[in-house]
Amino acid sequence: MKYLPYLREATQCQHRQLESLPIMRELLKPDFTLSKYRALLHCHYRVHRQLESRLAHFLCSFPSDIFHWQHFTASSRLFSDLTKLGEPPCEPGPLPPTVPITNLPEALGCCYVLLGAGFGARFIAPRLEQHLGPDTPLSFYRDGQPFLKPLWHQLDRLLAAHASEPAAREACANAARATFSLFFQNFQTISRPEHREVSTP
Repeated sequence: MKYLPYLREATQCQHRQLESLPIMRELLKPDFTLSKYRALLHCHYRVHRQLESRLAHFLCSFPSDIFHWQHFTASSRLFSDLTKLGEPPCEPGPLPPTVPITNLPEALGCCYVLLGAGFGARFIAPRLEQHLGPDTPLSFYRDGQPFLKPLWHQLDRLLAAHASEPAAREACANAARATFSLFFQNFQTISRPEHREVSTP
């Protein structure tokens, strides 16, 4: 792995900012509620669905041995989980075009953040099942796990081939930072006090 460590270092600040949100800390606590889980999945769906639709132009035409698009996309798994929870999502409204995806290096930077989210999922899924119950739909957090390592290696090879020059590498890092910031803005909406549930005595 040569280029993924570069992106990890380049996005440390944005990654820490995202993890500092209350919803990210609450996610692993025993009192995390099904209502909060639904809200989190809706946010994930909105971001993933919109970004995947833009990334498809650059990534979906690669042969599966170069980049397996169907294994990468997560919006269908999010749709499945929300449907099982009784809240099938509507087609999300347009997001502000804050993430630059105008070329392949930028697409790879965005892809890095979306794919990286799956690695944390392997720790999150068992805790959610423990706290919310064994019948909780966890397709988003579980079903992509077998594909993560192969996709990670594919992404690193694509970065080596298409984002090794300084300008392309910086464009890739900027898109990754912007993707983290987009998640932060969306997750912030379920971390505000007015969205917190009040328990009754």
